[in-house]
Amino acid sequence: MSEKKKSSASVLDVIVYAMMIIAVIYVLVQAILGNSGTLAFKVTLGVWILMAIIIMDYIEPVAGHRFDSVTADSLGWYTAYAITDGAMYMCLYVFVINVSMVKEPVHYIFLAVSIALWFVRLIFFNRYRASVEAAARKDDSVITEIGDIDKLPDDDNAGADDLKEMIYRERNK
Repeated sequence: MSEKKKSSASVLDVIVYAMMIIAVIYVLVQAILGNSGTLAFKVTLGVWILMAIIIMDYIEPVAGHRFDSVTADSLGWYTAYAITDGAMYMCLYVFVINVSMVKEPVHYIFLAVSIALWFVRLIFFNRYRASVEAAARKDDSVITEIGDIDKLPDDDNAGADDLKEMIYRERNK
């Protein structure tokens, strides 16, 4: 990975970590003030978490040029993964934010949905990874064979003109 890709990913990681620290401070302050049950608190925290998910699932891969050599099929699997990832975290958020409501069991449905989405998310990510690996294997098999290199003439310089053809393919790893 080039230095530019590493630095953009590192900056985004720092931004998300800072967002997490700000969220924890916000939760603590609102809990001390007694506002942790208000709708404004819940919506603000939910939007903040969703922004962090969008940065990690969409902006970071685009800034890191992860999708530059990805096929449309692979991009579709990644999009399904990212949407499922966001939905999973939001369902988990709804469960956690409403956990104090013991008499209302609806938030337990969100816990079950988040667990189910975790498995679906895992399946989508594995399909994305398999699709990327299959595309890489397909690209490797496209390289043409030059010929039989095992049988070189006895003289060291003989046949050197025949071996000047080189194939170079840039890889993004």
